[in-house]
Amino acid sequence: SHLLDLFPFESRKRNRVWVYAPTDGYRMWKARVPPIENRGLIICDPPFEDMNEWANVLRAFKNSVSRFQTGVVVVWYPIKSGSESGEFLRQIRDIGVNKVLACELILRNPENDPARLNGSGLLILNPPYKLKEELDDYLPWLASALGDGKKEGSLGRCFWVTPDVHRKWVVEKVQPMRRQ
Repeated sequence: SHLLDLFPFESRKRNRVWVYAPTDGYRMWKARVPPIENRGLIICDPPFEDMNEWANVLRAFKNSVSRFQTGVVVVWYPIKSGSESGEFLRQIRDIGVNKVLACELILRNPENDPARLNGSGLLILNPPYKLKEELDDYLPWLASALGDGKKEGSLGRCFWVTPDVHRKWVVEKVQPMRRQ
């Protein structure tokens, strides 16, 4: 929303799909889903300043999944100790939706200083085709370039929190049929 803060009128004038409202982002997320076109991208960058933020993000994610199954949802999350983000990803998996990808860039070993921001993650519902393959190549390089200089502390990875059902379907369909 920073760009919209700088140029709110021009952003609305050029593209009527953009919505800028200085209000609670979680309320806007709920109010604007699903969009009229039934296609869209939701980007959530929560502040994580309050202990309830993980629960707020999870609640908003569940709500958007139930009302907007075809949308792409991207949620940023901090990686400090690893236990909070790990629990968050387990709760996302337990929702029962398909095609949820997690991409993490860890710059320092979280065990050394769990109170510090040691990395960042992106949770992506319905990611674009081949995004995982592209990030599998790019994230390890980025982690080594930006890490604290100790190879054992930096990590770039991308993994499925829930299965990519489309990939499974394609693999099953491509396999040759057996003759009896």
